[in-house]
Amino acid sequence: MDTDKRRLSVLQLPHETIKYIFDKLDIIGGLFGAVLGIIVIILSFIGVLGQYYIGFTIIVGSVSYLLLRQYNFHSNQIKAENGNQITDPEILCPRKPPRSFLYPKNTDNISIPNAHKWRILDVIFCFVLIFAQILWYTSDCTRPDLYFILIAIASAILGVEIAIPQSKGSALSMLLKILYISFIIRSGIFFNYPSVMGSDAFTHASIAEVLSNSHFIPPFEISGKYFYYPILHIFIATAKIIPGVDIKTGILIAIGLGSIIIPTLFIYLLGKTLCDSQIGLLGALLFNLTNVVIVRGITNITAGSVTLCCFSIILYFVYRDKKSYVILALLITSIVLITITHQLTTFVVLLALCCITLTSKGINNLNKEKNKAPPSLIVLTLFGVLILFYWSITELSSANSFFEAMVRAVRSMALEGGAYGADKLIVGQQYHYTAIETLIVQSHYLIIPLLVIPGILLWISSKDSRKKTIGISTGLLFIVAYGIPLLGIRTLLTGRWLPLLVALSILPVSDFVIRSVQPIKSNKLKKITLFVLIFFFSLIMITTPAINRDNPIVAKETTVRDQFTHSEIQAVKTTSMISTGDVKIDSAYYGTYRLYGGEQTIIGKGNLWSRIRSLDVLGKNKEVTYDTLYILRECTLHEPIPVRQSDLYGDSKNIPLSEDIFNHFKLGDYNLIYHSKGIYGYNIRGP
Repeated sequence: MDTDKRRLSVLQLPHETIKYIFDKLDIIGGLFGAVLGIIVIILSFIGVLGQYYIGFTIIVGSVSYLLLRQYNFHSNQIKAENGNQITDPEILCPRKPPRSFLYPKNTDNISIPNAHKWRILDVIFCFVLIFAQILWYTSDCTRPDLYFILIAIASAILGVEIAIPQSKGSALSMLLKILYISFIIRSGIFFNYPSVMGSDAFTHASIAEVLSNSHFIPPFEISGKYFYYPILHIFIATAKIIPGVDIKTGILIAIGLGSIIIPTLFIYLLGKTLCDSQIGLLGALLFNLTNVVIVRGITNITAGSVTLCCFSIILYFVYRDKKSYVILALLITSIVLITITHQLTTFVVLLALCCITLTSKGINNLNKEKNKAPPSLIVLTLFGVLILFYWSITELSSANSFFEAMVRAVRSMALEGGAYGADKLIVGQQYHYTAIETLIVQSHYLIIPLLVIPGILLWISSKDSRKKTIGISTGLLFIVAYGIPLLGIRTLLTGRWLPLLVALSILPVSDFVIRSVQPIKSNKLKKITLFVLIFFFSLIMITTPAINRDNPIVAKETTVRDQFTHSEIQAVKTTSMISTGDVKIDSAYYGTYRLYGGEQTIIGKGNLWSRIRSLDVLGKNKEVTYDTLYILRECTLHEPIPVRQSDLYGDSKNIPLSEDIFNHFKLGDYNLIYHSKGIYGYNIRGP
């Protein structure tokens, strides 16, 4: 009998050890993050890396959680009524914040103190946004610095209002305000110039334009791999045809509005399911202010924009308390839709769902609990099989499938994956910036981990297995997304993972932001602190060059403008019709020709796309062709354009053109066949 008991205790020992480690995983993660940040700084100091900012960010994020855990979240000074020390994280750090600060228990019969002050705050919110819109409307192709400050003030006011609901029905009004300010930000960028914007957006808009005119998907010669992934173009073409608008407005309706409404609604619902309405609302607000989300939602649309919407739907359905066959059908429909939308983001969604499922299974087995809401293994298996099947039959060229190309890509990554180097992938080419410019330019990848690290550590510490699952899964995915570029590997394009990871991590971030102000005893000081935090978060996010290429606030000498004036669009339409040979243009102008040049038909686009070439600004190509049209834009003498620095894909540096290039055409053996508002068209004189 004693032998059996000893055997049982020996068998239970590993389980208890693992459970103990899981209970302390947030502390382990915080200490690991601090050590990792120190290692990154040391490697940067000795010249292996150049990532001082990343190392410092990891340290600050990790240490901030450990400090708040010590003094607020898991304080050992709190005592139970019987005098025993409280150690349960859910008691010390309750799932919902104190209602005295955030929620009245019953708002039906409670009068909100100083309600007139909140009405004044609503008036200020509306006035600030209206004034910002007036500034935008009265400025031609620019947005004054005051515009960005006003948007940040309005965002901060809304954040404070979210933290203190005014009535039972305030959630709906808050959602409408979030949608309103999100639309103001995106439309202000999108309609600052008459053209669409984004390096990828011109290609997608052109395919959608042809689809709307011909009423069927363009062939592989035009659509390329998107012949098998047409959902984005179908949505845009439909939004263009039904209301009878142009392609740019169709993009705003299909993607701009869709990427605001759908993720906002489902992130709020997910936050309400896992925490409460306040966390869901703040998560929806911060999500819409994040620059990588704005990039994918409007400033550079890709097929991944649709995936982002579907992913937010899937996350909510996965964690929805009540399950039904209707929910299962909608879940499967979203998965099928993602599969035929985009390859890379489909892989990221599958990876995220696998992490969530495996982590959830492990936690529930460890705690011997019934699984609350992980993705169904059957659905996940079907998702994986569907992806592999569809990838195996999609073509990248006339002879190779995507599946075959993927195998070659893995082999290439193993042999030559680190060719780019960490600095080039993460911060890009090195430019000389001022301190404030450096802070803002690099903030697009620094501020996210700065808030995500303590947020996911907070959720990892939770006794709620669903929150712990999201915390662990998000942490693993962020390690992959930021770790692969540190190895110099570009193949997986982890920068494009970030919008999906933000959707997964924004609720932990919101939870951390709210709980981080709880140690402050004064309610007024809490409100001021929240206002300042959200103000600077939004100001940094909406002023980064990534979403202000048309109107850069900082780094103007190195930011490539990707929106174009009426004269630049008209030059494309005119010169593309008079030229029969190749057209050589600067790389920043390339997409404009794809969208606005030639006839908007399959034959017209197919003929034009095969003739567009990048202008050899370095003079390496000495080949002379007499039927080639050369297009020069005078603005490129002071505006930078991408100039390739090596044979590596995407390795370019943003610099203005030299006057020698213009003089070469002006003084050389060339005919000036087009000239309008600083745009010149040349061809070589005949022999």
